[in-house]
Amino acid sequence: CWHISRINQLDFEEEVALIESLKPNQRLFAKTGALHGVALVDERAVLRFVREDVGRHNAVDKAIGAALLEGIDPAGWSLLLSGRVGFEIVAKAVVAGISTIVAVSAPTSLAIELASEFGVRIIGFAREGRGTQYC
Repeated sequence: CWHISRINQLDFEEEVALIESLKPNQRLFAKTGALHGVALVDERAVLRFVREDVGRHNAVDKAIGAALLEGIDPAGWSLLLSGRVGFEIVAKAVVAGISTIVAVSAPTSLAIELASEFGVRIIGFAREGRGTQYC
């Protein structure tokens, strides 16, 4: 079985705190209240490649794509997500080598199964300094 190697050494509290920094970086959400936000976070806890879209899957594609277009490998980084974590988002994270997904909402059971199989940590319900680690 293939597993993500955790280059990212951020601890649980640091990961949960990062979700609070996503919202101020969502310029279109501030204007519309209707877009999902995503950010890739590097190993130093720096928000990189913040992207927004009506669809959370598209926002993930935009963020990962932006990193790759700049020649940056996001392996071991974290993915911040303003919505829920579905199977497809975990699959995208696995392919990109992302080690942790932090979301303001819940993961689906299938997302948890896939993340467990590939060694991706999911932290859901990340709000107000708290969160739930699923795998």
